[in-house]
Amino acid sequence: MTLGSQPADERNSDNVVPLRKPNGEAPWARFDVSAERDEFTNLAGHPWFVEDVRGAARRRRGGDNPWVAVARVEGLAGVAERVGSDATGIAIQAVAVRLHESLRAGDQVARIGPNRFGMLVNAPFADEASAALDRIRHNVRALVEEYPQWSGLDLRVGFAPLWSEDPEVAIASADAALERACKPGGHPVILSTQKR
Repeated sequence: MTLGSQPADERNSDNVVPLRKPNGEAPWARFDVSAERDEFTNLAGHPWFVEDVRGAARRRRGGDNPWVAVARVEGLAGVAERVGSDATGIAIQAVAVRLHESLRAGDQVARIGPNRFGMLVNAPFADEASAALDRIRHNVRALVEEYPQWSGLDLRVGFAPLWSEDPEVAIASADAALERACKPGGHPVILSTQKR
């Protein structure tokens, strides 16, 4: 006799398999920092980005002018509250695509954290690097405006010239620019998708 055909009073609770409770972690948040390629976004991963920054520092001597940028996607908690964690994962993937499409040939983007992306932009001067990153901001803003369920989503970017041969120092410098810029009266090197 199958469980479904048993009278309610004869059902044995030992035959009931409880459903597993979700662990509460969204799939996009399970980030593997050691992966060469990020499976969730199909972008290069953190180790690749570190090596690419190291290579860019070496090429700098040959006349390249690389800038290291760190972008952080914000507002994911609000999106998850309104429309669920699946929507936040789709948003991360869509932002990754827009970042990749927005960069020029020769510029690079990688996923370096659950909601963080690293970019290498070759530009002689800060205003040219800023213009390249402003294009990214514009394209991500258009994405957010196209899909109202992602309202409140924001992409903030900090960047710094690549002056160190140590990739971790260079990435930390861009991270620090981002953090300073997020504070009131902070460093002006920030781009945000939110309209001012």
